[in-house]
Amino acid sequence: MNIVKTFVKGRGKGESYYPMFGIKFTVKDETTVQIIFMDTSEIVEPNTMWIDINKLNDEDFLNEHKIDYVLEGENKNIIPIGLVDFTNESEYSKIALNICNFKGVELYKSNKVIKNIERAIEIKYEAMKFIRIFGDFGTEKEEIINLDNKVN
Repeated sequence: MNIVKTFVKGRGKGESYYPMFGIKFTVKDETTVQIIFMDTSEIVEPNTMWIDINKLNDEDFLNEHKIDYVLEGENKNIIPIGLVDFTNESEYSKIALNICNFKGVELYKSNKVIKNIERAIEIKYEAMKFIRIFGDFGTEKEEIINLDNKVN
């Protein structure tokens, strides 16, 4: 499984043109793009297909829009795990997550948010691998841990 980031630099329109720096996230296996991202149509900026990247580092915004997140590390990095899910197909219907730094301000924070989104994808991918351990519905799998040969 691969995280693919497509970087887009453009100009936004407002009272005057301004630079915008966008990142499109997709996840691909060997043959297909995965449908793993939440529908973001309610949280994109008006008249765009982009989420303001700075909002994904704001706990109040995430709580308001019921986007689950975890805090990780000494700096309490906000990992927005609710944006992605490999197992719940009914609520997650998008192949891409589009985030943007409008006007190019505080780019150092944007890089941190990008890393946090990558981490969210990794966390949810690990959850999918855990679910696969259980096999198909109606089946049982057994794992044996030999305590005599276990190395600490």
